[in-house]
Amino acid sequence: MTGMATKKSTPRWSDVKTKLGDFDRAGLIGLVQDLYAASKDNQAFLHARFALDGDVLKPYKATIDLWLWPDVFKNQDTSVAKAKKAISNYKKAIGQPDGLAELMVFSCERATGFSTDVGLQDEGYFDALVRMFGLDGRSNELTALRAENTRLIALLESHGIEWRPPSKPATPPAEPSTQSTKEKIALFRRLFRGRTDAYPVRWESKTTGKSGYAPACANEWLAGVCEKPRIKCADCSNRLLNPLSDAVIYNHLAGEHTVGVYPLMEDDSCYFLAVDFDEAEWREDERAFMQSCDELGVPAALEISRSGKGAHAWVFFAGRVSARDARRLGTAIISH
Repeated sequence: MTGMATKKSTPRWSDVKTKLGDFDRAGLIGLVQDLYAASKDNQAFLHARFALDGDVLKPYKATIDLWLWPDVFKNQDTSVAKAKKAISNYKKAIGQPDGLAELMVFSCERATGFSTDVGLQDEGYFDALVRMFGLDGRSNELTALRAENTRLIALLESHGIEWRPPSKPATPPAEPSTQSTKEKIALFRRLFRGRTDAYPVRWESKTTGKSGYAPACANEWLAGVCEKPRIKCADCSNRLLNPLSDAVIYNHLAGEHTVGVYPLMEDDSCYFLAVDFDEAEWREDERAFMQSCDELGVPAALEISRSGKGAHAWVFFAGRVSARDARRLGTAIISH
């Protein structure tokens, strides 16, 4: 009776693991040393795994650069597959998500640069780039779209078509002010112009933490005259409102106290429009408001509020404007 040949099974990791169990420490080190000497890929793997190089992405980028931007004058070929293998090797060695993303972006940049440099219009090359990002065999729509974007950019640039939006001129750095203290105070008062016979000052309770603004009074807490808190300021017959002076503005700018302004004049007019953003979506709201001002040609200034959880937008008028018209302007900007 003739015996049947037994099919030899393919060795697996479990088989290798069993053999490794027979090695002592010196034997394992010797084995790793042999693997290290066998190929540069193994060296890059171990360098990355043990973080031996300051820039673990450097050898993988060098390989990507070699195959996606070859030296055509030396008849070097492109190979998307070999560039893809470099990313796969990094993924096996360490596979940090930020590192993978950087290698993918680097691949796009090199492929785009090479295509533009030599005027490459090879559909097969660009199709290979689109497939390149399916490193784990699963569909990755985002990376595929990025690769397609790279292909289209390269196509536009190879025909000399500008695709980038025109950049706005850089804002020159602000120069140190040469104004005197008196001139700065005058500028502040000209911008934030309102009633001068009275002004509010900020208060804050040390016990409750509550804060607010109240009209500044010359008799506040004056013994025998001020009867707070038994009598409210609004009901006090001894109330003497302080006028808004240069000294008050100076102390405000110096941080000695915080004062406000009553913008509504006696004839229901004003010199500026203030818009307060303090809802949950205040960041989106203030961006939309400032964008509308830019599109409508309305100069505006923006500042973050004291709490850091809101913002104020200021529109300063060249002259006195009725409060009704100012509100209409604000409504028009918001609804733009």
